[in-house]
Amino acid sequence: MQGVIRVVQSAILGLILLLLGALSVAAVTIPQSIESMTKESSDVVRGVVMSQQSQWDANHQYIFTTVKVQVAEAIKGTLAVERQIEIFTLGGTVTDTTLTVEHAAEFADGQEVILFLGRGDNRYEVTAWEQGKVTIENGTAVEKRMPLDSLINQIKAAR
Repeated sequence: MQGVIRVVQSAILGLILLLLGALSVAAVTIPQSIESMTKESSDVVRGVVMSQQSQWDANHQYIFTTVKVQVAEAIKGTLAVERQIEIFTLGGTVTDTTLTVEHAAEFADGQEVILFLGRGDNRYEVTAWEQGKVTIENGTAVEKRMPLDSLINQIKAAR
């Protein structure tokens, strides 16, 4: 009888560990302050999304998108105004296949944005996933729910 109890206990423990393992792979983002994102970023810019192009990686396993942004203002860093930069994000659509990456920043052509950026291999990546992209509409930093000028002042103060 004790052998059966041990087998059942082992099976229950195994099931619990399996469930905990499955839960641990769920994407979690920790809210970051403007100050911490500014310090973590090599560059912070205001710009306009010019275009996006999604493609497969070399091994045809992942889809990534290259987003071209025209820089209107370098708030932190040395990027030249009017320079067009490329930003790399995971996810996108190629033909009839879409890869959605939870918490990845999403862009729309013509969208005005503030971007917290880190430099990668000949490209930029958004700092802190979706938190590092702030949409600007009518002088308001939408996701931060504050006037654009206030956001820019906070970023400048944290440089």
